[in-house]
Amino acid sequence: FKGTQIESIADELYRAVEWDWLLSSNNLLKATPNGPEKRGYDEYILAYILALGSPTHPIPESSWDSMAIGYKWSDYGGVKFLSPAGSTDFLAYLYQFPAAWIDFREKHDEYANYWQNGIAALEANRRFCLEQSANNGWAPLWGFTANDGKNGYLGYRDTFDGTVAPSAVAASIPFIPEYAIDMLKTMYDNYHTNIWGEYGFVNAFNPNEGWYDADYIGIDQGNMVLLIEDFRSGLVWEEFMQVSYVVDGLNKAGFVDGFHTDPEGFIRDWLVIGPFGSSEDDAFQTDFIGENSITTPPKAGDVVGSRIWKEYHSAFGHPTSNFVDLYRVFEPNENVGAYAFVTVVSDNSRVVNLRVGSDDGIKVWVNNELVHSNHVARAAGEDQDLIENVLLNPGSNKVLVKVTNISGGWGFYLRFTDQV
Repeated sequence: FKGTQIESIADELYRAVEWDWLLSSNNLLKATPNGPEKRGYDEYILAYILALGSPTHPIPESSWDSMAIGYKWSDYGGVKFLSPAGSTDFLAYLYQFPAAWIDFREKHDEYANYWQNGIAALEANRRFCLEQSANNGWAPLWGFTANDGKNGYLGYRDTFDGTVAPSAVAASIPFIPEYAIDMLKTMYDNYHTNIWGEYGFVNAFNPNEGWYDADYIGIDQGNMVLLIEDFRSGLVWEEFMQVSYVVDGLNKAGFVDGFHTDPEGFIRDWLVIGPFGSSEDDAFQTDFIGENSITTPPKAGDVVGSRIWKEYHSAFGHPTSNFVDLYRVFEPNENVGAYAFVTVVSDNSRVVNLRVGSDDGIKVWVNNELVHSNHVARAAGEDQDLIENVLLNPGSNKVLVKVTNISGGWGFYLRFTDQV
């Protein structure tokens, strides 16, 4: 709507919002003058960014820290993510609403990678619903969010009764596309006579109780459409991220582009592929991907034989985020091996130390040169192996890791450190 009356009115409204008036004495935003303070991980992240970027009534940069120190970790079946209460409080809208507008991909602040956190939370949402449904003999559906229910609004729930919202699934498409598209098709194919109408999907339904909503909720329908368009073309993200107020808000909150090591230098974002091998020894000895001849860095989705390179991201900021946990990524996960790849950027030519730990055996190549090999059976720990005098070239450096597993845990730690 650039250059239109709509843009002019929207800009006028935004400039008129007195964000600083909504700030409490504790440096936190409130929805109303007498309402609760908004601290911790929820959809209010978007409001803080808009408030920080306001050209007329901005809130102080320190308010972002006041809000973010309330983030709490949840862990559902090994899937770690930030949530408001650190429990099964992973209602889908909490992660979807801010991401409908802000392109959080490959961007983070001091506290979180918000895009990857959304992926993890929605995957936990999916698993939680399906496991609860299996345990109770309900239809295998997911889509746990704030929505209508048979006996009223289900906006503050932390238990699941089988009531699901199609909009929660549709708005998950950019995050977990294969799962979300498949579930949305299942909902339509099996229940469309009861849940599809003049304005698309109804707000919610519970087939286990024979209840189907008659309402369409505009905020959920709109959010669903925005996120589908983000997935389809990226148009909403592209336009919104060009707004100077948004850019200013993100900068004041401390967002930076790209992936970075944790404060101790451990690399936590990788491309991984596997599993390989007919045994642990076979996996360690056999070259499955051209280990010392990678010319073009792989991309997510690239295929090698019957295996596919995919992204791996540790839970940003979590105490265990420096460990690359291959056991939860691949099946089978015993008597096999897998690879991890990352591009490390160096400002100049440097001779550094490489420090690794592994469960079990490990090999490391830097720029196609094998710099470390340790065929060992052990539990992983930080810095178990020290490899000195590793050369990093100015610019991009290709780092390939192979880790094998006999049984039990499987993964590795890796970081580069300056020579003392």
